[in-house]
Amino acid sequence: MTDWREGGCVVSWTNGVGRKASIPYRWKDYFDTSQLRWSGMVGKTCQFEYQRHPIDDLVSLKSRIPKATLDSWRAELSNWNGVDAFRGRVDEILRPLSRSVFFGQAGLAFLRDAWIAGRFATALSSDLVRLAPTERPDFEIQTDEVIQQFEATEADRDGRRRGDEQDSFGLEPDPVEQWRARFEAIPAALDRVVTKKIAKNYPPEVGLAIYVNLGCYGAYVDEGLPVLQNGTAPAKDKFRVVLVMWEGTVYKLWEDGRPILVKWPYTSEEDF
Repeated sequence: MTDWREGGCVVSWTNGVGRKASIPYRWKDYFDTSQLRWSGMVGKTCQFEYQRHPIDDLVSLKSRIPKATLDSWRAELSNWNGVDAFRGRVDEILRPLSRSVFFGQAGLAFLRDAWIAGRFATALSSDLVRLAPTERPDFEIQTDEVIQQFEATEADRDGRRRGDEQDSFGLEPDPVEQWRARFEAIPAALDRVVTKKIAKNYPPEVGLAIYVNLGCYGAYVDEGLPVLQNGTAPAKDKFRVVLVMWEGTVYKLWEDGRPILVKWPYTSEEDF
């Protein structure tokens, strides 16, 4: 599942066929795009065809998920798995969940952490990924038999209640004024999540992985990188490495207390 506004393309569709949007549109958070297939370009606009998935014929799961099911999912995602398989399984679990359940039921934060973990693992070309079997940190990746541990968090607008937002398996208008508003919300969003994380005592080898859920179609990337680095600076001496996922890319901003800028895309073929 992915936030399509970070994918760099603006699309709409009619009768299952992607078409050029007359005004910008964006996907809902964590919306599944695995059923979209690349079709071509119309000018500078991406065009896709919608491949119907069996889940489209089902009603979103709106009832509470039993604790036994949550425990089973958590145990499963705490086993080492290949990155593509891990991401596929996370998407499979999330796909039928309504927003009210995913964002409203207590005890589901590990699914958000798993979604984040899969994207970071892809960006870092990891071999294996899993949720950490202990309470903290949140996830682990393994690359060339070296294990790295990360605490995961999401930076978003203050006061946003996503569980109260309407389910929408499609596109919604997204005028340019909202792009700028999201961009200008980034410093405060980072301050909130970074302040919470540095107040906890993590082992020195743990890294911090932040998903900035405030995409702007890549319009402010150059302006935004200093904002990301400044906003994460308080964490540089608390975590071995600080990574930020924003606008379809993972950025390494701090390592061993020193500033650094390395970037990797986190999308995979399964996202399209």
